[in-house]
Amino acid sequence: MTNVNVPLDAAFSLSTDPADDPIIDPNYYASVTDHVILRAALQRNMSAFETEAGHNIVEAEVPPPGYPQLSSRSTDEEIDAGVRRAAGSFYHAAGTAAMGKVVDNECRVFGVEGLRVVDASVLPTPLSGHYMVPVYALAEQIAEIIAKKA
Repeated sequence: MTNVNVPLDAAFSLSTDPADDPIIDPNYYASVTDHVILRAALQRNMSAFETEAGHNIVEAEVPPPGYPQLSSRSTDEEIDAGVRRAAGSFYHAAGTAAMGKVVDNECRVFGVEGLRVVDASVLPTPLSGHYMVPVYALAEQIAEIIAKKA
């Protein structure tokens, strides 16, 4: 068994120890542009929540232990620390093992004998809808391919 660690840049390293933790790095907040845009969005939202109408919707932020409550007056450093500690995504991770770059058209990982990846990570471009049906369709197709070769 091989554990494949696939960072978002599509470079991956292999470990022969299946007990090794995978490296999952979605590369959020990686560029200066990411920082500037997210800080501005958070400050704008926090300003809205600091109004009387905003207080009717959100009473207060509950930051992780050891982190200050953020406000529209928070410093860039405070916002950055809060984002690094607590930010995430509700989007489906996809494209990290893109077909044509990491796997072939039968979802076999390039350079690794006997390993296939059959999930949303092989879809090379983002979808505008839910991933469930395309992933089911992909899995059915790859299952047929594998069954025909057995």
